[in-house]
Amino acid sequence: MSIFLARHIDLTASYVAIGTDNVYAHITISAPTTNATVSYLEGDTGDDVELYAGEWHVFNHVNMGDIKAKGTVGDILTVVGEN
Repeated sequence: MSIFLARHIDLTASYVAIGTDNVYAHITISAPTTNATVSYLEGDTGDDVELYAGEWHVFNHVNMGDIKAKGTVGDILTVVGEN
């Protein structure tokens, strides 16, 4: 049985995980067009990976606790998917 996931992530200047460790899911991470600035995902080598307003990416079977995001306070990311 699949469980529907929908999250609103409030961004901060420091990286925060978008989910709990050991929650594996197929998800889409989106930066709404209303975001004021670029958001960032933490790359697998620790580099900042830009996520521009209006951009989204699909991830298949990922541990949500391993994905971290940061940005400008007041900007958000949305996460929708299923596990």
